[in-house]
Amino acid sequence: MNLDNFVARVERRNYALGGPMVLLSLLAGSQRFSLGVAVGVAVTCANFAFLARIRTTTAQELSAKRLAWLMPKLVLLILFTLGALLLIPMSPLGFGLGYLLFAFSIFIELARTAPPALPAPIHTSPNQP
Repeated sequence: MNLDNFVARVERRNYALGGPMVLLSLLAGSQRFSLGVAVGVAVTCANFAFLARIRTTTAQELSAKRLAWLMPKLVLLILFTLGALLLIPMSPLGFGLGYLLFAFSIFIELARTAPPALPAPIHTSPNQP
């Protein structure tokens, strides 16, 4: 599996699932909940957009310094999440659901790109279980 293509597909899937998720939260939830979902989806989409850009430039130009880019990104993501939860009047549950979108996107892409399962072996001998 090509990791560059996988990250790009997850990024696109985040956009494709995130928009309807925010619209559905606007219809079904409160304003605080919808704001939380929107901010969570935006953070997830921005995270994967940044990962996709680092991954492609890293693979071509910065192969030795790949891990050096990931740690500051993680620290910034944690600080932004903490700041958003403290400063924006939103529902933490909505934010968590919006942020959880990345897990669904990864799961869908893994299921879509997984190799097919091998059939179970057929035993012809009556002595074998």
